[in-house]
Amino acid sequence: TAENVYTLRLKEGYGARMVVENGGLISNDPMQYMLADAYLESVHFEEQLVSDKLGRGWSTANQDFYREDVWFWKKIKAPNLEIVPIELEYPIDSAIRTGSTEIALHGLTYDESILGDQFDHEAAIRINQAMVNTHSWVGQTEKIFLNQEPIANSFFRHGTNNVYVSLSGNTTMLDDEQVMLDYIKLNYWREYKTSRDFIKFTKPADRPNGLFQFDIGGFSSPNVSVYKIGSSVFNSLQIEPFTMDGSAPWTVSLQDSVASNAVRYFAVEEGAKKSPKLLRMNLPSDLLNPQNSADVIVITPYQFVDAEGTQMLVELWQSEGHSVKVVDIQDVYDEFNNGIVSAEAIRDFLEHAYNYWGSPRLSYAILLGEGIDDTRDNSPSRKYNLIPVKKTWTYKHGATASDNWYACLMGEDSVPDISLARINVWTEEQITNYAMKAKSYRDNLHTNRQWNNHLTLTAGGKIEDGNDIFAQQSERIRHKSIPEHYRVSRVYTSTQTVSSDYFGGTFNLKDAINSGTQFVQFMGHGGGRVWADYNLFNFNDVATLNNQALPVFLSLACYASAFDTNGAASISEALIAQPDKGAIVSLGFTGLGYKTQDEDWGLAFNEAAFKLDFDTLGEAYMFALAKFYSTASSAAARSALTHGSAYLGDPLIRLNKPIVHSNVSAENHDPEQGETLSVHAQFPADVSRARLFVMNEKEIVQNVPYDIDLNGGEFLANYVIPSGLSNYTNKVMVTGYSDTKQYVGTDFYSVGRPAVQHEGFIPAQPAYTDSTVFLARVFNPEKIMSLRVTVRTDSSYQADTETWIVVWEDYLMSPSADDNTLWQSDSKLRRFPTKRELPFKYYITDVDSLTYESPLNSFQVAGPDLFLQEVILDPNDGVPILRVKSTNVGNAASLTTDLRLFKKVGDTWLLVSQQDFAPLDVQEIRWDVVSLAGLPNGNHELELRVNTTFVFQEWDFYVNTNNYFPIYVPMNYFSVDSAGGVISSL
Repeated sequence: TAENVYTLRLKEGYGARMVVENGGLISNDPMQYMLADAYLESVHFEEQLVSDKLGRGWSTANQDFYREDVWFWKKIKAPNLEIVPIELEYPIDSAIRTGSTEIALHGLTYDESILGDQFDHEAAIRINQAMVNTHSWVGQTEKIFLNQEPIANSFFRHGTNNVYVSLSGNTTMLDDEQVMLDYIKLNYWREYKTSRDFIKFTKPADRPNGLFQFDIGGFSSPNVSVYKIGSSVFNSLQIEPFTMDGSAPWTVSLQDSVASNAVRYFAVEEGAKKSPKLLRMNLPSDLLNPQNSADVIVITPYQFVDAEGTQMLVELWQSEGHSVKVVDIQDVYDEFNNGIVSAEAIRDFLEHAYNYWGSPRLSYAILLGEGIDDTRDNSPSRKYNLIPVKKTWTYKHGATASDNWYACLMGEDSVPDISLARINVWTEEQITNYAMKAKSYRDNLHTNRQWNNHLTLTAGGKIEDGNDIFAQQSERIRHKSIPEHYRVSRVYTSTQTVSSDYFGGTFNLKDAINSGTQFVQFMGHGGGRVWADYNLFNFNDVATLNNQALPVFLSLACYASAFDTNGAASISEALIAQPDKGAIVSLGFTGLGYKTQDEDWGLAFNEAAFKLDFDTLGEAYMFALAKFYSTASSAAARSALTHGSAYLGDPLIRLNKPIVHSNVSAENHDPEQGETLSVHAQFPADVSRARLFVMNEKEIVQNVPYDIDLNGGEFLANYVIPSGLSNYTNKVMVTGYSDTKQYVGTDFYSVGRPAVQHEGFIPAQPAYTDSTVFLARVFNPEKIMSLRVTVRTDSSYQADTETWIVVWEDYLMSPSADDNTLWQSDSKLRRFPTKRELPFKYYITDVDSLTYESPLNSFQVAGPDLFLQEVILDPNDGVPILRVKSTNVGNAASLTTDLRLFKKVGDTWLLVSQQDFAPLDVQEIRWDVVSLAGLPNGNHELELRVNTTFVFQEWDFYVNTNNYFPIYVPMNYFSVDSAGGVISSL
């Protein structure tokens, strides 16, 4: 912004005043003063008309690329001669005095196959008839053109001057080359004249200090003031008209003793003086006070602080036990950036509150207000620019909206330290609408819609793609990260390898949403306004929903949460903005998605949301980002899908998860086609109704579920097995509900064959330290002669034969002595490393020597994933220590390992200390202490590292970004006894 802020304070006595100096012509002797004829003027020309995200800026070699300004003057294509006019005022006609110029071009196009001696940009620049320079350069980078030789001032003229930018097209890009003109800076010698009724000037830089007379012409009236910038105003000026009859232009003359070229003056006609653009009252605030405390901070513009909807949200969160503070965003600017709009000021405030406010410690921040990409002062979209959007650079996409950046308060990673969300609003009515949704989500549980155990996975892709990668990814997420007791609907637009029963389109998806679903996940191609491929779901579809239950949406696709547009222009924003329907929370990416890593992100989030138990969805979201950051193998994706992730909506909601109920059973587990399957369940007495879902092996519902009234919590329903039903293992699910709770239980059956289902493992979740026993449940043991489990333990590709070698290991099973329906493997599967996925299936041989196999199952070996979250330097009464906050974002406890402190000396990291790092359970948070004893005084670059000796394998053995934490420590501690002494501080 070019807008500055000045603060006026009322105080007793006189405020600051400018000194009044005598500017009169005190000497008439030309030998006693120097007559100023010209001064060195510096002008900057820049227009912000065209923007580009500069997607080539980020690279693995330059991961910290950042550029404040992505707006440019114009785009120039090769081959071309672009003429750019600029206006100069009164250059002195002199061949002796010389000027200089600086012109910035920025490459836009780039050649990815360019060789070392080639270039993809070439430009020559002149100003009028004077040559500036010629350059060749490579890539989407800036090139500064400085004049090779001094430019005689006589080349410049009063009024219009032309800058000529010539692109030859003689590059590897040929006529596809494009560059952006950024700015033009010019230094030239200017006469003391103005055509705009104001002038800022100095003494001639080529003259010695002393008494100068300045004759400044060109003013439209005699009402002229002259100031010495920063100190004084002149009186006793001589002001004369151009003609004897008092006609303009008027000339102002003054004399002053000038002691430095740094002394600057400003002469202005009264009508050219500017008035403030805005006056506002600066209400007192005290955000720096460490006596403040809140675990929830809401940052919003002043007009929304006391809005009805804002107060509804505050009361809602306070009723759940949170301490909430609503902060006027202008107070943040006032206390952290001298009143000027700044994203950095917001993060500085959050960092201050996080580190210095009292208990309860800051855990959540909500940005209550819209933010946009176009923040120019003259933008037509300023009404939407309520809370700044910080841009970080990501691979290919370039400048990417990153609210996550606000939440990264400690360390240099992109994992948030607090849960931060944005509610995109720009009117009070919108806040009220969302507040009512947030209240309804908590108060109107809609348990009768049986939606809390219903999840919806939808995926894009086209039939002609040749594969259904998005459907396959969705299936892996379902089986790895979503517990079996959830009922999962699928709507896939491409089903070459998965069940064709999953095929569906817009109608099927809207029906799943409207019927009631707790979660909707899309995986596939996308844009800001569409889940693509056959236009599966778009911006306009949102308004046609009529869902009563408000789900959480997750878009694993490009741009679906690109909130930095004018108003609600993305699917995520539309889902949040819809009153009484749509979504309670919408998650996604503001920039590009990544086909492979989107799956990793989805795996992490679904695990956090549905397998683990967090107090709020905001906490689950933080865990998912940490888990993804730790396991993502691509640096580009790791940065893009953490910095570029967006949480829109209320971060304090808690998913109302179904209660898993084990008292559900099928009376006959191997019915024949045409026979009746009876299902019984016993629920708590407060459960008034329940519903039966009969599913095939693909989890497709086969019956027409309907509510059945219960008597004393007892449920009984019958289902006639239709002809043609697969003889694979099928599932029955019974869901019951009370006014506030939903229960779910499952059982299995097979058609016309012995039934077997996977029961579990010993231990229940096999980890990297465990040998594993398999457990299976059979329902007709008298018909079974033998049972075995076969596990795929290895596979390798043989390039010479272009075949896969797959290793399956068989483990015989025997019935338990106490329960002949429960079988377990006679020997244990050996230990495998963390993250290893092991497919397995069961084989039954019946008394007729017929063999049946179960559907393919798999499990992933659990393991720890250590994460150094925060390191704080504690002076500790003169014996400094480091306090280290760590957690385990894996799914198994860690073992004792090492915690090491390193110091950088030159380019080498030297070990300072080492200590044991005790085991950490999953999600456990612990503070450890690392002594700095023996570290000499000085500024030290240190780094904490955990498990660097690889005592155990974590979730990604080769990507241990979470295991390192850098910190700069100024050691400035001295011991002085009673005798005193002289010390040298840093």
